[in-house]
Amino acid sequence: MNFLVKSFFKGLLILVPFVVSVYIVIATVQFIDNLIPGIHVPGVGLAITLTVVTAVGILGGNVVGRRVLSVVEAAIGERTPRGSAPLLVHQDLLGAFVGEEEASSIP
Repeated sequence: MNFLVKSFFKGLLILVPFVVSVYIVIATVQFIDNLIPGIHVPGVGLAITLTVVTAVGILGGNVVGRRVLSVVEAAIGERTPRGSAPLLVHQDLLGAFVGEEEASSIP
């Protein structure tokens, strides 16, 4: 039973950041599409959202972005009890898929 509970929470730690990210992107696209009433150009919200997400990814990959992320990570870890654990899991997953690391460092 303990194995199932641990597996359930590991699954949550993997799925929740993904689901929240998808929700935020969809909400942002809808917000941008409804920003100017009466004018509707299909795909503008999606194009702007993809551009902003890509720009954040580019900024996050350089030295300035890493410095900003380290400040944000320190603030989250210091103010939130156990706040850094889900963040570390998310960082390891991101590093495994798009970073220079080949595998997660969490057992």
